[in-house]
Amino acid sequence: MFYTALLLLTALTALAQTNPLVPRYQANKTTVLSGTAEKITVQATAGSGAVAFEEADIYCSVACVATVSTNGAAASTTTLAIAGPVGVMSAVPPVAFSASNVGAGTVLKSFNIAAGATLVLDMHAFYLPPGAGGTANVSVGVAAITGTVTIQIQWVNQ
Repeated sequence: MFYTALLLLTALTALAQTNPLVPRYQANKTTVLSGTAEKITVQATAGSGAVAFEEADIYCSVACVATVSTNGAAASTTTLAIAGPVGVMSAVPPVAFSASNVGAGTVLKSFNIAAGATLVLDMHAFYLPPGAGGTANVSVGVAAITGTVTIQIQWVNQ
């Protein structure tokens, strides 16, 4: 009986994580850089719903160093349009920024990306609670390069 219940719980969890009807949003930007850095920040607002991140993709035309950081000082400039929802409507989505002036926050991990490569990150460990406000944020960025970078972040808004 225990194993049957465990199997059922596992199946329901997998179904919930792949539900196509939950509202998915994306923030993405391609930028040609000349010795500068780029960062995209997804930031909660006082009215936004919960944000459960799914993935981030980073492409660099030249070798680069990408970072993932959280909870920097609230970004306030260069709002980035959000694509979505894909699925059903949801609570108020968070806001996104490019060339973000978000504070450094806590850098969780750095990644070396080879020239012409795309790094895909599983972001399921990242979550912003509903109504958390501006300092609840997640940023994905690259250090200064001369080349082209594309950064995309996808999340589910609840």
